[in-house]
Amino acid sequence: MHRSSAPISDVFRRISCAVILVASMLAFAATPARADGAPSLWFAGTRLIFERAQTRNGELAVPANDPGLERFLARVGATLAYAPGQRYVVVTAADRRTISLTIGDSHVSAAGVVTSTPFAPYERDGDVYLPFLSLARALYVQPIPDGNAEVLQPQFGALDVRTQGRTTFVTLHAALPVTVRRTAPGRLSMTFPGFGSALDQNRSVAAPGLNAIDVLASGEVRNPLTTVTFETPPGATHAFVASASRNDVTVAFAPAGVALNAPGVPGAQAQAQAPPAPGPPVPAATAAAPSESGPATVTGVTLQTGADGASNVQISLDGNARFEWHRLLDGRWYVDIENALLGIPVRDDTPNANGILSMRVHQFAKSPVPIVRVSLSLASSRRVDASANATSLTVAVAGSDDPAPARSGAGAIGDASLVAAPPSRSENAKASAPDGAWKFTPAAPTLAHGTNPRLIVLDPGHGGSDPGAAHNGLTEKDLTLDISRRLRSILVARGWTVKMTRDSDADVFAPNDSAHDELQARDDVANGAGARMLISIHINSYVNGSLRGTTVYYYKPSDLLLAQALHRRLAAALESQDDGIRKDNLYVVHHAAMPAALVETAFLSNLGDAELLKSPQFLQKVATALADGVADYASLPAKQSDASYQDPAP
Repeated sequence: MHRSSAPISDVFRRISCAVILVASMLAFAATPARADGAPSLWFAGTRLIFERAQTRNGELAVPANDPGLERFLARVGATLAYAPGQRYVVVTAADRRTISLTIGDSHVSAAGVVTSTPFAPYERDGDVYLPFLSLARALYVQPIPDGNAEVLQPQFGALDVRTQGRTTFVTLHAALPVTVRRTAPGRLSMTFPGFGSALDQNRSVAAPGLNAIDVLASGEVRNPLTTVTFETPPGATHAFVASASRNDVTVAFAPAGVALNAPGVPGAQAQAQAPPAPGPPVPAATAAAPSESGPATVTGVTLQTGADGASNVQISLDGNARFEWHRLLDGRWYVDIENALLGIPVRDDTPNANGILSMRVHQFAKSPVPIVRVSLSLASSRRVDASANATSLTVAVAGSDDPAPARSGAGAIGDASLVAAPPSRSENAKASAPDGAWKFTPAAPTLAHGTNPRLIVLDPGHGGSDPGAAHNGLTEKDLTLDISRRLRSILVARGWTVKMTRDSDADVFAPNDSAHDELQARDDVANGAGARMLISIHINSYVNGSLRGTTVYYYKPSDLLLAQALHRRLAAALESQDDGIRKDNLYVVHHAAMPAALVETAFLSNLGDAELLKSPQFLQKVATALADGVADYASLPAKQSDASYQDPAP
């Protein structure tokens, strides 16, 4: 019997399925694949999961706003800045390095070092996708295959050696906060569990107090260990020095006969080859034992939340101290424990519970009076009470708001009669302010914004140990100070009172301080003085020299009218390209209690803009335009120019 062929309808159905399958394969090849088949990523002992990752050219492509990327950046202490419509993404590492990526450009720049990436960042459905593994490497995190998984191994990625006089400073930069586990007797040898290393194994230094540095990476992929040994000449001393980031460890070395407690080694205390105590390196001052006549020591800070929406912050002390607390207009509440040293690591917590958004504990000042500050960011105007006994200070945050909250208060912990009263904050400021620069600002901003309606605070960006950007023979900190001085002269001649956050090449808070402390110190100048407005002046820069122009930034609704007034005058007066007004969560603008704006005058990385910035005539035009913008803003109706005015800005 002859076998009949398949029905015609079945043949067409099979052909259609084949066509659909081929079309699907072609579409898959033409677009980035989903990352579902990528190896599992493990970082810091946990699996790293991205919600909308793709793969392109064998590299993981992750949206800039993916929660997985946000968690990774928070863990390494980095921040990402990107606004839709911009061409570039900027990541600021914990050690202040700027890591830049440009849409359409397959390179990543980390502190000026440019490397290739498997693909260029691209936009899709309103998101910008970044080469994640390339970004991780720039943050000192090395992807290492481990079976079917890929381990993101934190590493020591850089080592800096610099000399100052007869002292040598060595800074190790790591991906995560550093903990020193132990040292070997007779010489300085530190071990770092959990860290790999990308550093050279042997490095000859031949510097004062230091001959060589040996780095040994060992352990397993998931449990690495790095040992760093410093070879020193006979009689040399070393000291651990406070670093700008918890991801860094800095050690100072000096030859025999040179004291390390001399100027140039702030907070350092010489150790004759004695090993440091376990735990993260801290300024030697924090290890001082408390006494009845000396500083107290903060031994612990705990946060307890209750079911009723209330919370308690318990601050334990060994010794006697005074305290002073303040409530700011933007929801922050902080207490300064005077004549006290921090005996625990710095804390930056984000509990986001019971109305407490964040809590920070750090050594706010070291001299002339040591001060420990505990800061709370509150979600609303919660009632806060501070009470003390012989051994602790309790900060009680209620579950309800206070309709008329107090702005400040003070008290004592233990036997306050045993503690000499410290000088006033204003005296501290004067004692710490060389050449008139506000090195230690009044940290008790009890004045409301606008208390001094003719006062303007100018903030020349960067300064001192932070030079800012440097290209084409120009340095940002010099230009910002030049423009600010010109602007001050014009404003004073027009009847304004002007205060500068700095009036010399100096840090506002302290040399080599953290970005948080430095920026907050600038806000403290304006907030504490009750200024009417704050203008922060910067010079822009980018790895791509084609970017140019002048931009004005704002954040709070009350900032917008000031930003618009400044922008109109700058756009009309300057030869540089007008890059418009942008809303961005910049720290100084965000935390100013009054209307504030940040001006990026031009790009010193662009040859055309750099030539403008080299011209005194251009700098004078910038200053004049800003002064005219201030006048325009000041002439607005009070309900608009007042900081309480809520502009319907996006």
